[in-house]
Amino acid sequence: MKLTCTQENFKKAIYSTERVVGKQITLPILENILLETDHGMLKIAATNLEIGVFLKIGAKIEEEGTITVPARLLSNFVNNLPADGTVALTVIDQTLHIESGSSKAQIKGLQAQDFPIIPEMEGEFLFSLPAQEMREAIPRLAMCVLIS
Repeated sequence: MKLTCTQENFKKAIYSTERVVGKQITLPILENILLETDHGMLKIAATNLEIGVFLKIGAKIEEEGTITVPARLLSNFVNNLPADGTVALTVIDQTLHIESGSSKAQIKGLQAQDFPIIPEMEGEFLFSLPAQEMREAIPRLAMCVLIS
């Protein structure tokens, strides 16, 4: 895999998917984020087997490929990159090479075929809830909301 994408889009996608990854997981692959090229896009996915999320961002793809890398490690590196504009990703021997400006990193990955399949939902998912039930539920859930 070899591609280039904007740092801003990559950073947002990693942040969004990394939040799904569990902290104390018994399966090492679930601590990883899947990076996969898909028809001119970079697909970024994560799951904890209860919740799965995937995003696609635009990328200039030179070589197709796929890899999974530790979510926290990738997220920490990407969040500390100076604003440069682009990120170059290359996979060589199950190692993700990341370059952005003068910053470089190599992150050892795992085989992508070990990553769980996240089913894609087709169509719309709609439900209705009576207003009174909603009014009663919000105060009970308010204490669970993080204020930052």
